[in-house]
Amino acid sequence: MFRSFMPAFAAILIPLIASAGDGFAAESRATDRTIPENGVITESGLYFLSEDLLVDRNPGLDVRADDVTIDLGGHALRFTGTPKPGINGIVASSRSNLTVRNGSLGGFWYNVHATDSKGLRVNNVKFDDLPYIGINASSAKDMLICDNLFTNFRYDIPKGDKDHYIVAINTGAEDAVICNNRFNAQVKPGTGNTLNVETVFVLFSANVTKNCLVAHNEMEANEVLNRGYAIWIATDSQAIVTNNRISNMQYSVCMGGAASAIVCFNDFSVDAPKGGKILETYGVSATGAKSFKEFDNQFTGFSIPVNGPQTPEPEQVGVK
Repeated sequence: MFRSFMPAFAAILIPLIASAGDGFAAESRATDRTIPENGVITESGLYFLSEDLLVDRNPGLDVRADDVTIDLGGHALRFTGTPKPGINGIVASSRSNLTVRNGSLGGFWYNVHATDSKGLRVNNVKFDDLPYIGINASSAKDMLICDNLFTNFRYDIPKGDKDHYIVAINTGAEDAVICNNRFNAQVKPGTGNTLNVETVFVLFSANVTKNCLVAHNEMEANEVLNRGYAIWIATDSQAIVTNNRISNMQYSVCMGGAASAIVCFNDFSVDAPKGGKILETYGVSATGAKSFKEFDNQFTGFSIPVNGPQTPEPEQVGVK
């Protein structure tokens, strides 16, 4: 499995990273324009904010064209009402080559909602008010999410049985890179071990996630979070997790049934318990994984550093 996984992944990794700063095609530069007052974008091009945009509408911005770059210009797009289901920030359904960059975004139930997307790029964005999901990119292909900050996870907002999560990045992706981001969850001191909301920094959806890389991210909470998952690789999904620093999540990496992953060169840690409920913590949980290889990771403070059998190396016929 790993022999077939790695060449396919390498084929998409270099062009994805090389395109990180492209943002928009050269021909778009002649058509720079401000974002329409009604928030509906119907033509390709580069759109920018010249000041903060505070809205009470849904969605905040509606992208109805391919090849669109939204440059926030160091400003913010924010929802001014009470966050609730059905309120979306930037929406782009079945679109290609959307880029969102350079500013702040917050207060929406889904801050970026890009379903069935191709070529999605999100970089240098501060997601600083996360009621539910920062980036939702189901059925995504050729995706790059880099150099962003995810913070202010809204544990103060009541959640129902169907939405008892706060997720920074939720995606069912094929050929995706998530790199150089910072995830920072803060709870009231002494409450992390009884938290009843699931915190997930990166969630790969079941059955559709293939050839994805999570690398060079910083993922942390101020204390160990009950039901906290830094990276969740769901059923029959596939990813490489490397060179990340993850601290104070109950699960640094959690793999679902029939999932496949290579986990290497990461620094995983949890703080020592300070009283109250003692959580069982896992560096890598892979009990139902189909293919799993872990090496050269550092584990500090875990109840169970690695849980699950690793895939043996293929036999080399004729070599002794």
